[in-house]
Amino acid sequence: MMFKVLAEEEKDVRVLNYAPGPMNNAMQDQVQSHTADSEVRHHFIEMKKSGELLDCHVSAKKMMGILEKDNFKSGQHVDFFD
Repeated sequence: MMFKVLAEEEKDVRVLNYAPGPMNNAMQDQVQSHTADSEVRHHFIEMKKSGELLDCHVSAKKMMGILEKDNFKSGQHVDFFD
């Protein structure tokens, strides 16, 4: 909602709410080793084992493609999997 409001109130600013997907990064390592909830910890461990975590460069490349095409509505939410 914050991005939608920003886009509405600041017409001279282009706003994109990009969800990068579950990325394979240091935060994932922390989640997999330090999360107190064993179900959550197991879920992310399984995601890594099954190859479901995305390389950060892949997600960044997709976001750059979206920005370069510039055909999104300001304030729009775009998910990596869209």
